[in-house]
Amino acid sequence: MNNIELNFIELREAYPCLNMKFLNNTYVIEGNVRIYATNGDVPLIDDFTIIIEVPIGFPRELPIIKETSNKIPKSFEHVNIDKSLCLGIETEIKIKFMKNPTLLNWFQTFVVNYFYSVMYYNKYGRIPYGERLHGIKGIIQFYIEFFNVDSVQKIYDILNAIEMGRTKDYYKCPCGSLKKIRKCHLNQINLLKKVGVKSDLKEISKLVKRKEKNIFIYPYSNEEFYRKFGWLKKYKN
Repeated sequence: MNNIELNFIELREAYPCLNMKFLNNTYVIEGNVRIYATNGDVPLIDDFTIIIEVPIGFPRELPIIKETSNKIPKSFEHVNIDKSLCLGIETEIKIKFMKNPTLLNWFQTFVVNYFYSVMYYNKYGRIPYGERLHGIKGIIQFYIEFFNVDSVQKIYDILNAIEMGRTKDYYKCPCGSLKKIRKCHLNQINLLKKVGVKSDLKEISKLVKRKEKNIFIYPYSNEEFYRKFGWLKKYKN
């Protein structure tokens, strides 16, 4: 019995209506789950039918989940083009997931919160707590907060240095602070080395090549973010 199969046993103890099969080099988990969660004084409960694809590279590679009971409205933004659920910024999820890389933790931390947001949205017409913007806009939001920087160019410079292997602790920090990395972004860089930045770098480099260097100040509400940085609307997924 391998690691994924052991993880599934733990997951099914919490959600007994799930079944798993191995198909096309991927573990596929299907079935119904009852989601009960609360935020503040608003408890919500509902049943969802789901399909989870767990790559054999798990936990280094994250699962993909789809909802097939059609309870997510089309106006709910956080669904990808392939109908998989956008649980958040992948890099941010990987960093949080490293502390306890099990299927059950992934489900209860990210999937349950996602479905709670769906239930709350269906009932009240809004998201219950802070959310990232979708797609590249959310990636930028994450890195501005993670690095505490104010531009796409600085994000690109740090990620590019990581990808190119130019991050020894006595080098000057690629954020442009003129400090050595060990006195600046060492902790953030070391975390990103573990989870990888190639896909994020690819997306952010597109903005840099377009010479879009607007200054960002975060946090904003979605409405304020769109109004202040309207150029991002051109790059909607």
